[in-house]
Amino acid sequence: MRKPRAYYTLFLLLTKQKHFIRQLRKLLGFYPLHLSYYKTAFRHRSASLHEGNATINNERLEFLGDAILDAIVSDYLYELFPDEDEGFLTRMRAKIVQRKTMNHIANSMDLQNFLVIDTKSNMSTDRILGNALEALVGAIYLDRSYRATRYFIVKNYLKRIDFSVIQEAQYDHKSKLYHLIQDKKWKLVFETHEHIEDCEHSAHFLSIVKINDAFIAEGKAWTKKEAEQEASKMALEKIIS
Repeated sequence: MRKPRAYYTLFLLLTKQKHFIRQLRKLLGFYPLHLSYYKTAFRHRSASLHEGNATINNERLEFLGDAILDAIVSDYLYELFPDEDEGFLTRMRAKIVQRKTMNHIANSMDLQNFLVIDTKSNMSTDRILGNALEALVGAIYLDRSYRATRYFIVKNYLKRIDFSVIQEAQYDHKSKLYHLIQDKKWKLVFETHEHIEDCEHSAHFLSIVKINDAFIAEGKAWTKKEAEQEASKMALEKIIS
């Protein structure tokens, strides 16, 4: 017969691991039920334990946590942006779960206080923290459920992200075009001016993109900035396709 959670929590707090358990409670927002998952989640491969034929470190939990994190972020974005298409959601997810973002959030959560690592390891601490965060996600999923893991990710990960900044970047086609052209060392020119057609009563802006003095694309809009963004979008579609 399974013991009640309250009884098990009291038992854990009476063990030699009570300091670690209290740290976990502060980090997670709830008490762990299976402490071994979390101890493994913070054990880097440089400090692997060997029991018989088994090697114990956080790499398997990292694998699991990566998949769970992707699922939770996808679920969250699907609800947050009901009118956006698959391409937008995919790009947003990629930005949110990219290594740089993950490392930054893991550092802000002070996960370095939990890490078990061989001090002789030459790996970047930031990268190790990001991997440990993925492993922690896997540990929470196994210990408590998908629902508890989603709660943890939303509160401690997604709430720390400025979605408006990432969303704006998705539409910055001009910057993407500049980066692409710089990499290829091509010459890029925007020719933007006010333009009015016979059927119109007021002027709009027409922006023409030229690469190496050759016409590539054009865009029309009511502001200069929007016209250049539209022209850049059309140019990117031609170059990348």
